Amino acid sequence: KESSFRYENFNPFVFAEIPSKTRVLDIGCATGLLGRRLREEKGCVVVGIEADATMAEEARKNTDEIILADLEKQIPPSLGAFDVIVCADVLEHLKDPMAVLESLKPHLSDKGFFLISVPNIAFIQTRLNLLFGSFDYNPQGGIMDATHLRFFTMKTLVALLQETDLGIDFVRGYNLVKKRYFFLEPMGRWLPTVFAIQFLAKARAK
Repeated sequence: KESSFRYENFNPFVFAEIPSKTRVLDIGCATGLLGRRLREEKGCVVVGIEADATMAEEARKNTDEIILADLEKQIPPSLGAFDVIVCADVLEHLKDPMAVLESLKPHLSDKGFFLISVPNIAFIQTRLNLLFGSFDYNPQGGIMDATHLRFFTMKTLVALLQETDLGIDFVRGYNLVKKRYFFLEPMGRWLPTVFAIQFLAKARAK
């Protein structure tokens, strides 16, 4: 089911990019599993923002602080500064991703950066579906998740970051897949615009 992927797992690709002993803001932290691993294994201080009250309550035991808030209505001004702001599988659910990134930029420390993960709408399977006239939302999640409001290719993700006046360290494709789809991992690195299911970007304020 949808929750088994989105809420009961954490993203190891995001985790790997976060330095130890840093102060991390996890946007849309769900039940806080990323925060728990960061605190236990890297000694990070983790603050989570979550709009769902039930998940936020669960995340309290996995983070140093939880803020129950809707990002598109108001970001608490007293957040402070963070070395890393994580937006993992968040921007595609927002009406105005640029406005949210703009509102988060003042909360980056001097050397702070964003880690942003979004699904790739131009993945080969979606391209083939479009070729045959199909653009169907999936209530079980994935690229065509029924709750997605925005869709990204590598080009449009780069454009969003540039328009938000962020300096881009990297944008790369990756595939977090079951073992039987192991062949997608190297293919996603080789030709990410077509074979990567998701993109990971690291960007910072100029």
